[in-house]
Amino acid sequence: MRLRHSNIFRQGGYTFIELALITSLVGILSTTALPRFIDISSRSQEITEDDTVAKVQSGIHLYYMQSLVDGRQPLYPSTLDVATSGEATVQNPIFSEILSHPVMRDWAKESSNRYRGPTGQIFVYDPSLGSIVSEGDAAVDSRARYGNLIGDTGYLSIYDSGAILLKDTPLSYIPNLDDGTVQLTLYNGIKVETSDDNTAVLTFPDETQIEIPDVTHGYTPLKSDYSVSEDGLLYSGEYVGVYQGHVYQSDHSIEYQTKEYEANPETGSYNYDYSYTMNSNYSGGSLDADNGYVYSANYQQDKPSQSSGMLTRFKDGSYAGVYHDEQSYNMEYHYGSTEQDSENPIGFSRFNKYGSWYDTTSSFNGASKILETESRGRYEFSYEEYDLQAKQSKGEIKYNYESKHKYNQKTGSYSGNYRYVYDNGSDYSYRYSYDSRTRVYKYYYTDNKTGTSREYTYQY
Repeated sequence: MRLRHSNIFRQGGYTFIELALITSLVGILSTTALPRFIDISSRSQEITEDDTVAKVQSGIHLYYMQSLVDGRQPLYPSTLDVATSGEATVQNPIFSEILSHPVMRDWAKESSNRYRGPTGQIFVYDPSLGSIVSEGDAAVDSRARYGNLIGDTGYLSIYDSGAILLKDTPLSYIPNLDDGTVQLTLYNGIKVETSDDNTAVLTFPDETQIEIPDVTHGYTPLKSDYSVSEDGLLYSGEYVGVYQGHVYQSDHSIEYQTKEYEANPETGSYNYDYSYTMNSNYSGGSLDADNGYVYSANYQQDKPSQSSGMLTRFKDGSYAGVYHDEQSYNMEYHYGSTEQDSENPIGFSRFNKYGSWYDTTSSFNGASKILETESRGRYEFSYEEYDLQAKQSKGEIKYNYESKHKYNQKTGSYSGNYRYVYDNGSDYSYRYSYDSRTRVYKYYYTDNKTGTSREYTYQY
């Protein structure tokens, strides 16, 4: 007699025993495979994180190299993005300054220059070194080796070891008090290392070197390299020198956007009209380990300057001219000095903004030999300054002015007047005159707002 399984023991073509066996096998496989799956997922996050860090590091160095190609100051980016603290999103992308496709997920910005990756690892960006490394590898304070901080403008730091550093730039002065040597890096990346026999080696950013036989005496121009483009519209150059224990550098570029000039060689008449952009930087420092200082001054124009003029000459020697000039630029200046074991260093960071324009007409009478000029214009100046306690002071000066001047070439006498009308409501006038026969100089001052006047007379 043959026994048959009932249909209740089959589900979808499998016997109950087969289903039980399959279920057990799946349970065993999932138990053994799950840890491996989790490990693969974690490893994938690590690979993705490492790949992102590598791309960010590459972008940082490309930024530095591009600054050299563009003729800009060879620096690493001061920040990697403008994202706010929090998770990376489409609206809050991370690493946008150095990646063509910024990170928009899985990462977070903890604070300025501090990031959290997909695995939870923290990465820190150091703009002075151009490096982004895990927090465990990053120095807790890369500047702690210089001792205790005794002054900080928020930009310029001075330590009790005598070290002076300008943040986010190469500019630094590091003395070695044991052997009296100095390591000085200028604003544009030029490095100078002195030896105890007063010799030094100067290294340029392109790794070329110059040996300096004596840094304490005389004047040594180390590099003078100026050039003009083929079209004559770009002037650029660099100068480096050492003078009695000090080193300094300057470089600038002047680019003419338009340039028109016409001249009549027979009469000497001419007219011109052009605009130009000028950028320059200067820096320097001491090569003395006991008394050190550094400075940097950088000029940048936010828009091209304009200049135009026309001069017409006549056969009797007379001439007449009209001139216009307009310019604006920003200046950033840092200065710090210290002495060995000094607790009272000197230092400040100052940011200035200038703007001005003026129109001038002039004429010279060939018969009477009298030169007359008349000008009007505007001047604007504002500043912010931070001392070594990071205390800020600020101010501004803005005024319109007009003036007239007259000079008698025959007698040597002259006279003129100025008027300054300030935006704050002040209004002053000045008049002056000099009589060459009596050798008497007179000066008049008037406060147009109060009516107060003063007169001064001098005889030479």
